[in-house]
Amino acid sequence: MSGTSRKSSAGRRGATRAAILKAALESFTERGFDGASLRDIAERAGMTHAGLLHHFRGKDEILTAILAEQDTATEAQGAPELTDPHSGPDALLRFLGRGIHERHGSPELVLLRNELVAAAGRAGHPAREYFLRRHQRVRELLAANFRERLDAGTLRPGVDPEEAAALWLAVQDGLALQWRLDRDVDVLRALEQFVRLVFQTPQSPGQEASGENGHEVNFSGHRQGGRTTEPVVGVPHGKPDDHSPRRILNALTGQDARRVTIQDVAREAGVSYSAVSKVIRDAYGVSPQMRARVTAAISTLGYRPHAAARAMRGRSYTIGVSLPELTSPFPQQLSQSVSRTLDDTPWQAILVDAGATPERQQRSTEALLDRQVDGLILIAPLVDVERLEELGAGIPTVIVALHGGGEAFDTVVDDDHQGARLMVDHLVALGHTRVLHTSQPSGGLRRPHVLSHTARRDGYVEAMRRHGLEPDVLVTGYTEQGGYEAAVEALSRPQPPTAIFAGADIAALGVLRAAEERGLKVPEDLTVVGYDNIYTSTIGRVSLTTVDQSDRLTGATAAKLLLERLEGRVEPVHHVVSPRLVVRGTSASPRTTGPS
Repeated sequence: MSGTSRKSSAGRRGATRAAILKAALESFTERGFDGASLRDIAERAGMTHAGLLHHFRGKDEILTAILAEQDTATEAQGAPELTDPHSGPDALLRFLGRGIHERHGSPELVLLRNELVAAAGRAGHPAREYFLRRHQRVRELLAANFRERLDAGTLRPGVDPEEAAALWLAVQDGLALQWRLDRDVDVLRALEQFVRLVFQTPQSPGQEASGENGHEVNFSGHRQGGRTTEPVVGVPHGKPDDHSPRRILNALTGQDARRVTIQDVAREAGVSYSAVSKVIRDAYGVSPQMRARVTAAISTLGYRPHAAARAMRGRSYTIGVSLPELTSPFPQQLSQSVSRTLDDTPWQAILVDAGATPERQQRSTEALLDRQVDGLILIAPLVDVERLEELGAGIPTVIVALHGGGEAFDTVVDDDHQGARLMVDHLVALGHTRVLHTSQPSGGLRRPHVLSHTARRDGYVEAMRRHGLEPDVLVTGYTEQGGYEAAVEALSRPQPPTAIFAGADIAALGVLRAAEERGLKVPEDLTVVGYDNIYTSTIGRVSLTTVDQSDRLTGATAAKLLLERLEGRVEPVHHVVSPRLVVRGTSASPRTTGPS
């Protein structure tokens, strides 16, 4: 095997492993380690159970790989280095802040870690040995770093490097979990407080600690010269012993330094978090009794929303755009069209990766609402129509790729039935009779309120039957790996298809990879077609025959409809984009004889 082939093969294995680890993380988080199954993980990864077992033999191996990969990524960035004796506090603050933000970017991992840390206390649990090794390794590295700071004179007297290292782990993991569960936790303030408690700025001979030339670490981790900043609540002063790790931990977790959160209000009022959020936003569907209870709790606890939440008095001029997955090219291209359409308006788009599960998508939508966006554009949401109607009644909303329409929201869809018929008609006209279609799970949605991939599959089935042909559908996923897995399975049959109609261009790329691995020429030995007309499909070496549903038109229409809603329109609009067949170089008539 050539060096290039080995690299290509290694890259494919890496992509497959990444898909499995992502799916496993979702499954472990949603169902718990014991409740998750290998078959569920395989389905989420868009592959077969047998295919998964080629990479991992069991959940224990997958779990270890997930955690080890996260640790490798974090440790690769390294601890902050001391460029001069004065850099200790600033460097650690930036390092801690970065660690928290990394964990916040992967909230499922935070919850999974905490679940597994607790489970690792049980003898024989697969995570036990891993966490023992990890804790020892990381604590040793941190302790060495703190000893360097002690030598540099930046560690406060009385703070032991070994205990400070243990406290560092508790601070990072603890704050990451708090931030995941409570978005109102002032993490940066807590980090600043930790740094001030553990570190001191070395003073020049004769310089007073609180003199005009002293330096403090400010909120963003930069130095401020001249007058000292306002002291943080809970920072101890006096004897060196006051700066012991236990004193520091007490200060970090003390109630006096903690901000009242929406969760506190919900507990006080005896209602749900979302109910409090609705009252604060003055959203639709709040009873007078509920409003009174929440308002009383807010008054009792002295809750004060963040500055951004004060936009409830007026407009925030932001629009939340929810994407199903950032790995899929078409939603990305569509969201770019939304942003471009808003360029000449006062509104700005806020994009969120809502993931591929209803639970995570709902959390992402609620996060956008809590940030007081003026409107929502949800792309392919796996949410039942009743929830969408409730959402649309409270805030201007446009749904992209949902068929069936709605009463309280607008929809923009491609005519997926027609698009699938165009492609089937094209393939049948070329002489194909064995045409396989790759799709993905319906997500529990029921007709007529289904997403594009389900409508696309329906259009394929109807078109095949209209031509007197037997439909052949494999359900995997709209990913490159999903297309690859479907093609591997289909091409291993005694009588494989002569044409594969991937439900999305990204899946068609996986089909092309599988065909190349088997030595099949496209289109001479196998016709491969897709749907979406993403940019990659236009590249000469790919030249994919596909259906264009115009991401530019779809995104622009969604943005314009939302702007109309913001200007006062209340009647629902159901806009249908006409698809267009784009014939390129991957489709041709089937061979009359088998491939040579």
